[in-house]
This record gives sequence, C-alpha cells and structure tokens, in this order.
Amino acid sequence: EQAGGEGPRATGASGPRKACSAGAGARQEADAYGREVQRLLREALGRLSPTDREIIRLRDVEERSAVEVASRLGISRSSVSSRLYRAHAAFRRRLPPAVGRPSARNPRRR
Repeated sequence: EQAGGEGPRATGASGPRKACSAGAGARQEADAYGREVQRLLREALGRLSPTDREIIRLRDVEERSAVEVASRLGISRSSVSSRLYRAHAAFRRRLPPAVGRPSARNPRRR
C-alpha cells in the first residue's frame, strides 16, 4: 500500500470519471442499437400479412396456447403450428441479415 492508505487501485482525479464516461457512452450506444433493432423488427412485422401478424401476436406476444389460438382463429390446433412456422419464416425473410437472420456464409447449426 502507498502512503495515505491508497492501494495500487487508486487512480488520479480524472481516472474514475473517464471510466464512467466510457461506460455511459457504451450504454448509449447499446441503447441506440436496441432502438434500431426494435424499429427493424416493427418494420418486418408490418410487412407480414394480417394473418401472419395475428398468429405471431397471439402465440409469441400474448403467449396464448395453441388451443386458444385455434379457437380464436377458427382453425385446427395443427394448423396453428404450421401457420406459426410459416409466419416465423416470412418474418425472418423480412429481417436484414444483421438482425437475426444467419448469413449464407455462416448458417446456424442444428
């Protein structure tokens, strides 16, 4: 320990303040990125058919069961699954590659 009780972690007057500024800048950048991703997701959802938007809203947003969705839409339980699969595929196709769609060079492994 150094004289005056300051250990090796002590910094100059501007040390901690610079670290906070850098942290705040990183948070602002992350927040801006999050807002941009949300905008892109909303745009992609807006380009879906009303039926695709509805089934995604009911299952993914409202977290309704497949039975509830089937009853609400007047379709079979198995139709809910197939329509949701197709709606998700259509949604992914409308997303830019940087937002969740794997690139051709780096496909997701299953």
